Amino acid sequence: MHMKTKWLKRLTAAALSIGMAFAPAVAGSGLTYADVKAPERDGRIMAASGSEATPGDATPSNVSVNFTEESKTVTFGDEFTVRVVTSPANAEVKWGYENEDVIAFADPAENYDPQVSHGEMTYKAVGAGSSEIYVKIYDPAYEDLESAEDVLKVTVNKLKLELETSSLSLEVSKQQKLPLTTKVPAGTILNWSSDKESVAKVDQSGNVTAVAEGTATITVSADHCEPASCTVTVGKTPEPAITELKLEPSELLLTKGSKGTLKVTNAPENTELKWASADPEVAAVENGVVTALAAGETRITVSGENCKEASAVVTVTEETGAVLEGDSEVTVSVNKAAVEVFRENLPDSVTAQQLADAKNAAVESALNSVKNNTAVLEPAEGLKEAVNVKLPEGYKGVSRVDSELKDMEMIAEMADGKLVVRPSRLVYDASVAMDVFDENGNLKTPNRKVVNSELDGYITFRLAVPKTVTEKYAQIVHKSAGYSDSSISNLEIQNKGKDNAYISVKVRHFSEFDVTFTNSRVSTGSSGSSGGSGGSRSYKAPTEGTWVKDAAGWWYKFPNHTWPANCWTQLTWNGVSQWYRFNEAGYMVAGWYLDTDGNWYFLHNVSDGTQGHMYTGWHQIEGKWYYFRENAGGPVGSLVVNGTTPDGYTVDASGAWIQ
Repeated sequence: MHMKTKWLKRLTAAALSIGMAFAPAVAGSGLTYADVKAPERDGRIMAASGSEATPGDATPSNVSVNFTEESKTVTFGDEFTVRVVTSPANAEVKWGYENEDVIAFADPAENYDPQVSHGEMTYKAVGAGSSEIYVKIYDPAYEDLESAEDVLKVTVNKLKLELETSSLSLEVSKQQKLPLTTKVPAGTILNWSSDKESVAKVDQSGNVTAVAEGTATITVSADHCEPASCTVTVGKTPEPAITELKLEPSELLLTKGSKGTLKVTNAPENTELKWASADPEVAAVENGVVTALAAGETRITVSGENCKEASAVVTVTEETGAVLEGDSEVTVSVNKAAVEVFRENLPDSVTAQQLADAKNAAVESALNSVKNNTAVLEPAEGLKEAVNVKLPEGYKGVSRVDSELKDMEMIAEMADGKLVVRPSRLVYDASVAMDVFDENGNLKTPNRKVVNSELDGYITFRLAVPKTVTEKYAQIVHKSAGYSDSSISNLEIQNKGKDNAYISVKVRHFSEFDVTFTNSRVSTGSSGSSGGSGGSRSYKAPTEGTWVKDAAGWWYKFPNHTWPANCWTQLTWNGVSQWYRFNEAGYMVAGWYLDTDGNWYFLHNVSDGTQGHMYTGWHQIEGKWYYFRENAGGPVGSLVVNGTTPDGYTVDASGAWIQ
């Protein structure tokens, strides 16, 4: 076998035992083991191998050396051990390698010759590539001749570099180190680079600095290694955290010349607070201490760096007494999607989508008109005198009227060839509320509701009317438990068609106010009114109208957008003219009904398409027969009791037929 070159360590004189004839030439020459060429075998050894031999010569022993594996693959930086099997088993093995840029002996200690061992040797991978490892042994009986050798091919793969993360997010001007999780051989030089230094830079220690918004790729590489990379996303530096300051109390009521204190409950530590008064002539402020200077109202604000300002309303009064008047308030809580729109003789050319779009625009316009109406914020008249609330000594209450727009209906019609949608009905929930302040002017109980039993006298307040309402008058159905007045008719709309349109409402009690609109005055009993006696049949409805059902029941809507209430009404339905009774809220009555004339009536109570019509003649109700007058002897429809019916049957005090 042809011997390769480059044995790492020089053979010592003790290790070189090739023969006395070669010793002078090798000793002190500076050659490695592989530089020494083995002499040609002489005739004696050849003879021992089957060639012609000189009689009396010795026979060589059976000598061999073989690697335990055919090839070996390792990674740059690895230490690895290779083994051979020798014959004889304790033979001295001499080791070498081909490519010192790829592998080397693992232990280069001065006192140990790594070229010689008995059966195994440890190497280290010093570079990627391939090399061969060589071994040879000598037969002790023939020290001057090479006896056996073998070769092992070693492949060294590149070391795969890995970073702790493959993606990184940084804010502009921030810095973060990218840790390398791969253990690299000592002396390995790492090279760090960025493909977009305008976005992110990196130094040779792996420290990444964010420069500008964008994305860059940071790569680390080294000789004999596979590189690793990390995607760095640089975002804009966020705005500093903003604290929304909280100020207590939110309202302060002071008498002219007095002082009150406002406190910030959540200011960040070491934040310098700045105080200001919107009207320093009404009240001045210093470090939260408010001094009342003149009657009026102002807003005190507090602010600070990286803080959202907070404010409190300060009211200064010269008034005496426990109850004071405050400005009215209006809120809107209409469910826009639930608003109904009624068609008034619209042509078929108007599509459902056109109607829906017009309705949505009209609802939005009406709600904005109510929200922005400043005319209805005026203090209610008579409120101070009417409110009768007992407060602790030294406490004061500022009362007001709150109006909440809860629901509305729209009407769609053609005007000058154009589709017009406008409000036809508003439902307000109005009540009296009071903010209660302690003796120091601090708000203790906001929005305390004043119930009707705590009112004694008339209060006049305003309800907002959308500027798109074109009618002149408002009709109100208004009923509170225990109070008799249930309607307010013919209220003239002030500032009609303008942003501050309103109606003035004078009441002694509060509840829900159901408002509709008409172009002309209506008579009592015909539109949400309390007129019309029970036995009277003096009112006959228009021939055309619409039955409407809501959560409270059935009611009848006339073409002029009014409805019957607290009265009998004769209506034609499916070609049949019938009498119906409507209660004070305008809803159809069903079942037994005792009218103000002292007579009992029965209104059909089955949902069969004729519900609500008044019974006449004989009818069986809950298993008993009753007779209701058809003409003579009393009002039509009234129940016959304690007597004899026109056809000769006797009925008892309840009106039931005595069988």
